[in-house]
Amino acid sequence: MNVEKLFSLVSKLINENKNYNFTNLFNEFVQSFKNNSKDNMIFDERILKNFFNALEKSICNELSHSESYMLQKIKGEVPLGLELIDVVKSIITQNVQSPTKTFEKIGELFNKFEKFYDNINKTYHNFRTLNIDMDKLNEDEYEIGIIIPNKEKTGNIELLIDELKIFQFFFETLHELFALKTKSPCIRAVGSSDIEIFLLSDPHIAFIVSITIKGMINLHTNALNIQTATGSLRDHKISNNTLKIIEEEKNKQIDNGLDDISDEIMKDDSIANNFKTDDKEGRLKELRNKVKQSLKKILKRIEKGTKIEINQPPKIEHHLTKEDSENNKNSNNGSEKISNELIQNMKEINKFEKSDNVNLAITDSTTTNNNVNGNVNGNKVNDNGIHS
Repeated sequence: MNVEKLFSLVSKLINENKNYNFTNLFNEFVQSFKNNSKDNMIFDERILKNFFNALEKSICNELSHSESYMLQKIKGEVPLGLELIDVVKSIITQNVQSPTKTFEKIGELFNKFEKFYDNINKTYHNFRTLNIDMDKLNEDEYEIGIIIPNKEKTGNIELLIDELKIFQFFFETLHELFALKTKSPCIRAVGSSDIEIFLLSDPHIAFIVSITIKGMINLHTNALNIQTATGSLRDHKISNNTLKIIEEEKNKQIDNGLDDISDEIMKDDSIANNFKTDDKEGRLKELRNKVKQSLKKILKRIEKGTKIEINQPPKIEHHLTKEDSENNKNSNNGSEKISNELIQNMKEINKFEKSDNVNLAITDSTTTNNNVNGNVNGNKVNDNGIHS
């Protein structure tokens, strides 16, 4: 865990609690139970809906893998964001016949929630007192995080170096393709939960990496589906020859997919302009082969649990004159497009990265029912799963 990144996460959590009033809204909901009788429970529908609407906007719902890991460590069993919505729904639904028990459980949950925010406020001030810097990216800086599972083999420094060489080879190839001044990206931060290495990245390289990882995750998922189907066929006594043909087809699809990703990288408009040598065609062919060679090795790392995340700087509002706005219009549009596409790519990647078991299909951790209405005063259950 990187302390500067932890400080940054704590600051985000405090700021969003101030902006969305999580603690106050939760407290209002708890207070609405106080006048209930033992046999009849009524809660304020408006307060609960406002609380849930705020939780749906929480940054906890879309954190990167490294941030999710840090949050899990510091929050313990306290649910946040969409997870808290599910827990509150569950308490109300399961204890509909016992208003007193519901009130007790909601109260206990609120006390844990409030204590969590008290603790992170203290943590924030302790970081400030110790003069620890917060992790921040400048406006033109992007970051690529490589998280390698900290198993026994990566505890060996020689094996760790071998792992990192795979990524170094890939980044050196990209840096040559896009004519960057540095041979490979610089390390800007290191963590110690798993082996976490965060690299300072050119925006274009970060975007290319997001396309690459997104494509390889799709390949990996497809291969897993074929593998699952093959296991089922084996259980049904399908001949080994048939299974071998399926295995060959799976490998062929992976190889063709890596070709497609390599071609997608190479067709970037800026690459051709970066090569003015007489042997331009030959060198580009060599680099294209190096790209595919790198992708094969990185795909194997992903299959073994390595995760890759991309972080970009916060958007900064500039006060420009009309003339400045016109001059920067084309440039800003290009940057905005890359930024928006990168965000979309990372949302899809994060679905995979947050999966507890990387050897299973991607799961969407943000799926939930967004509309909750109803008062608990009987046995009826409305369309949202809440008794009313």
